[in-house]
Amino acid sequence: YTVISVVDVDTQEQVAMDRFNQVDYALQLGRLDALYRLWKPRLIVAESNNMGGPLVEQLRGLYPVEAFNTTNASKKEIIDDLALGFEQGAFRILNDAVQIGELLSFEQTRLPSGLWRYAAAGNGHDDTVMALALSKYAANVTPAVGGTVGVWKR
Repeated sequence: YTVISVVDVDTQEQVAMDRFNQVDYALQLGRLDALYRLWKPRLIVAESNNMGGPLVEQLRGLYPVEAFNTTNASKKEIIDDLALGFEQGAFRILNDAVQIGELLSFEQTRLPSGLWRYAAAGNGHDDTVMALALSKYAANVTPAVGGTVGVWKR
């Protein structure tokens, strides 16, 4: 799935989300552009590994984009920050059944190597969780007032 999540920097609240699958790049860009025109974000954080690299390059010519390379360490950092926002009651999300389900099934598991794995339980999806964590990250690094957009590309 591809998920676009928009967070208001001032209120630390998710204000929009779009989730879709098996959509070509032109339509993905159209959906992103519609949210961009509506919310006027100061920063778009786009996941750049997996299939996200070509999309990030296209976005850079059109929007204020920062690429985010998801590694075990960077994933831990943004997930820990998201969890802290929830624990402190300082971050609010949309009442979206898919997103809430993904959040509830998200877990950390210790691997034989001693590292931790952060992902949905079993064969579940975590795309909305990662988009939410990326948009929360974007809200943290944006110096000016305005919405932020996190894009998670699978």
